[in-house]
Amino acid sequence: MTQSPLNSNTPTGNAAELQRLGGLHRMSRTAGLGSSDYSAVNTASVVTLLIGGASGLALLSPIFLVLPVVGVVVGIIALRQVLSSGGTQSGATLAIIGLLFALGFSGFTGVKAVRAAQTVANDENELKALVSNFGKALSENRVADAYEMTDPRFREQVPMERFKKFFDDLTGNEFVGPVKSIESNGLFAIETDPETDFRMAMGLSLMKTAKTSDDRPMRPEVRYRRSGDQWRIIALPEWFPPSQNPGAPGEQRPG
Repeated sequence: MTQSPLNSNTPTGNAAELQRLGGLHRMSRTAGLGSSDYSAVNTASVVTLLIGGASGLALLSPIFLVLPVVGVVVGIIALRQVLSSGGTQSGATLAIIGLLFALGFSGFTGVKAVRAAQTVANDENELKALVSNFGKALSENRVADAYEMTDPRFREQVPMERFKKFFDDLTGNEFVGPVKSIESNGLFAIETDPETDFRMAMGLSLMKTAKTSDDRPMRPEVRYRRSGDQWRIIALPEWFPPSQNPGAPGEQRPG
């Protein structure tokens, strides 16, 4: 008796088609595996790298310190996005490099700013001490010692005899009298001369004398120059006008 095709071990047309499709499905899990590994570069990571590089502008001006701050914020966001993407995004390395740039430039700028502020603070303390010592020497009638606290360029224009005569006349003035003290008011304008690279400063002092009210001291202007490792007085424009002291800051020497 002939065996029915339905009872045969040979698969029917539909069954054979299903087996073929099943084989293709199994193959698709391994075939072309590299193409399924593609992950998009995180946009925030690229932005972090760009901002990190631009953070170098902070070295030119503190106003650009906003760049590294923004770079750090965007960098943290980028890393969070990449790490939480489940491998669908890349760019963590770009974000880290951008963060390092931003942190490096901001740190260097910060250290530079701190050092500059410390230099100014040291200068202000030295200037206060200079004014105080200058006044103390005059109050003790040590005019020669006070004269030695001036800059050599001042002494070129104002001889010792003229310097001493001025304070002798000041002491003998019926409305002024002997100097009791001279102190700085604590406010200085300090800058570096771009031509000579000398540190220059100016400020008001508070001078008390025997015949003036302590509540209303005289306020002579004092100008300074840093000579070597110390500050010296380079001009007393109210007592020795600039025409007599062309070496003062802001004044041009005659040709």
